[in-house]
Amino acid sequence: MKGKLLLIFVTLLAVGFPLASAQQGAGKPFGARDPRTCPSRSAGLTAAQAREYFICDSEVAEVYTGSLYLVTDVTVQVGKGRPFNMQSDSFGWATTNGIDPTQTVYPIRGSFTNWQCSKLGTITGVPGQSCTKTPQPAAQGICFKNSFGDWHCTMMDLGHKGGMERYPPPTGL
Repeated sequence: MKGKLLLIFVTLLAVGFPLASAQQGAGKPFGARDPRTCPSRSAGLTAAQAREYFICDSEVAEVYTGSLYLVTDVTVQVGKGRPFNMQSDSFGWATTNGIDPTQTVYPIRGSFTNWQCSKLGTITGVPGQSCTKTPQPAAQGICFKNSFGDWHCTMMDLGHKGGMERYPPPTGL
């Protein structure tokens, strides 16, 4: 019985965490703007749409870590589509979002600034200094459809590291 209750609790938490990004006011505990969300993920894949899908997939208020993730200055280019590749496309984030191996995968590249903010009132959540930022000038990734036909996009610059300097939350998009 305890095992079933624990399984139900963990499942509810896992399903509920992504919803935190869609809640109005999620940025308030961090002294920041709310994460952006996508009302629909079924439009075609233009560079502008890939940018929006990337933003929606990147911005989230994570209740369990007490962190807010935001992105600014996002640029995205979409490359020529290719078939799904088991070796390169079967990684945690893509499989968590249900990548459909029968659909075309599109490589993307671009740049953005990644922000990670702490809740105000914590040791690192000092007003005006609650965030760190990491420039991602040469990011690469993919866009794909999941089994429900929704688009998801991710990219990162593995060669670029951020500092430990503290900043106020971003005000722009």
